[in-house]
Amino acid sequence: MPVKTHSPLSHHTHDCDFHNHHAVFSRHKMSMEDDMDPYYFIKYLQTIPLPTSRLRNVLGEQTNAQQKTLVLDLDKTLVHCSSSPLPNADHTFSVNFGGSTFNIYAKCRPHLQEFLETVHLMGFEIVVFTASQSVYADRMLNIIDTKGRISKRLYRQNCTNVNGSFIKDLRTLGRDLRNLTIVDNSPHVFAYQIENGIPITSWHDDPHDTELLRLIELLNIVAVSDNVQDVLNTEFQLQEMIDAITIDEYTAFLRKL
Repeated sequence: MPVKTHSPLSHHTHDCDFHNHHAVFSRHKMSMEDDMDPYYFIKYLQTIPLPTSRLRNVLGEQTNAQQKTLVLDLDKTLVHCSSSPLPNADHTFSVNFGGSTFNIYAKCRPHLQEFLETVHLMGFEIVVFTASQSVYADRMLNIIDTKGRISKRLYRQNCTNVNGSFIKDLRTLGRDLRNLTIVDNSPHVFAYQIENGIPITSWHDDPHDTELLRLIELLNIVAVSDNVQDVLNTEFQLQEMIDAITIDEYTAFLRKL
């Protein structure tokens, strides 16, 4: 699943009870995509050694080592943007990239502002890590984050290229992985730290989407956990799902690559 580089842009629902501090809460679990191809691709990526990155601690020093870090994707996770006109776009702006000017039409995922404010109040260190070019991402983030809730921004140049795919290697962030989670609509980007990932459904224009509200409910658990990886392993069991892929399924997928 290589990411195209000609543009500045990147490219089960039910109630559940959980026990915490002897109280029982009912919440809506996040939806999951039906497409298994991203997980076949993760199985493939995990056979390729991840290059040792020269970029370490790209987020800088952390004043509170116990603070949880929330890494958010941008496109199709928080917003949907296109260089072609979108009906009822929330924002429009222009960017210059590679000697050309692109008109960008942007729509914000429902409940975006409520989400950013809530996770800020939860005490998360909020980071946006996008595979898009900074010339576009900075313009978009300046629009949606007028209160400065996002403390750090990482871009395509901070990704690790593995066989043409932009991977978000969380080891480069300089944070304890037990206190870090990444939310992305493309699960393969966290293939090498699968236990830290929250796969969110891709958003384009559904005005009734509630995934950010469901994410808030899950992050309420993450915020008070001793180990983020334990929470997410229990919630999604992504590695178990990948390990359960049969040889025949995997071979059929490889033929399509």
